[in-house]
Amino acid sequence: MRKGHPHRLRRIAIFAAFSLLLHILGLWLLKPPPPQEQARLFFATHSTFFDPFRSYKAQRPFSPQREIQRIASSSSLNILSPELTLENPAAIPSSAPNPLADPADSILAPGKREFAIQATVMPHLDTLALAAEEQRRSERERYARLYLGDADTTDTESQRRRRARAIVERAIAAMGGRERLSSIVEMRAHVWIEAWRHVIEFPPPPHIIHIGNYVYPIEEWHYDRSGQFASHSLQMQGSDLPQLAHNPAINRLLYTRLFSYRWLFLEQRAKELRLEGEAARWHFIDRFFAEGIVLHYIGSKPFAGQNVDAIRVDDRRYGHFFEAFFAQKSGLLLGVREGLTPGEAAAYKRRYQKRPPTWTTIYTKYKRVSGVLTPHRLTRLGPECPHCYGPDKRAVQLSIQLKIAYGEDEPDPTPPDLEYWSP
Repeated sequence: MRKGHPHRLRRIAIFAAFSLLLHILGLWLLKPPPPQEQARLFFATHSTFFDPFRSYKAQRPFSPQREIQRIASSSSLNILSPELTLENPAAIPSSAPNPLADPADSILAPGKREFAIQATVMPHLDTLALAAEEQRRSERERYARLYLGDADTTDTESQRRRRARAIVERAIAAMGGRERLSSIVEMRAHVWIEAWRHVIEFPPPPHIIHIGNYVYPIEEWHYDRSGQFASHSLQMQGSDLPQLAHNPAINRLLYTRLFSYRWLFLEQRAKELRLEGEAARWHFIDRFFAEGIVLHYIGSKPFAGQNVDAIRVDDRRYGHFFEAFFAQKSGLLLGVREGLTPGEAAAYKRRYQKRPPTWTTIYTKYKRVSGVLTPHRLTRLGPECPHCYGPDKRAVQLSIQLKIAYGEDEPDPTPPDLEYWSP
């Protein structure tokens, strides 16, 4: 054992030296690139910045360059020469060779595909206007439903329609008669909101102070029998009314939700039809007897503390779908409950996963204007947010009072009183 010990140490030393040489050789062969090259290789390997360019380059169509190269290298035709311009066409020699005359390079040569060049013709403006009108009409027909007359006037449905018409005729007579209502072609109304809170917005957060009931001017409506509607803010110039010192911000927000922007959640065309219908059906007779309206008697029921006759009004031209309640005692319109058409209600359920919204409006404070009994107070109850997803939000309520004038008369600028009564 002692004699073999030096040989064993020698072998170990040789193996260690040979292993060290192999490691040094491997490190020399596999040395890493410099930092710039290493960063470039990493970016080219892992970056996706150039992917759209690679796909564009792979799909780029091939365009022959032989004609262009021959034009650029031709010495017989100087394209950049100022003599060969449109101002001096006589300077172009008639015997100048055509670099595109080689049939081997021509795209119209035999055996090659012929390209057809078509001129672009712009349509006439009248044609575009007609196409736009046809498209608008087709979109409108998606919402407006055609009403066909009854084939049998003795069935139950026809009897209910005749009874509904009789109820509306009684209301017209109670308001002053068909002749007086038909003479109304224009209406102006000053809108005052009823409030009982004052909001102080500065310093933040806003402070709400509860004060007594008061009315505040908010807007002016202007309706025309031709279907035109205009509204603008109602400014009481030169008035020292104490109500103008208040800030009914909460009630102003409720006014926009319940009166101005309640149809915003509908599709664009349906929303436009609803707004057009509200402008076109402002007149009482047009609201129930205009073209495209179908009436249906529902029955007798209690509403707002009174017994009423309820009828359903289906305006198939503008998409309005509501129930009207007429007081059995006086015959006047006591209120309406508006909603969505059956098709719109089904689409609303699928989209928002909740019940379709409804708005209930109560008409009170009837006064005579130009001999016609007209309601001067409207109380509306409706959803706080019909375009919100999830469960139903709380219902909100707002009362407004009107100062109305028919024809060319101007409404009374004095504030309305807070006393009201039912018909």
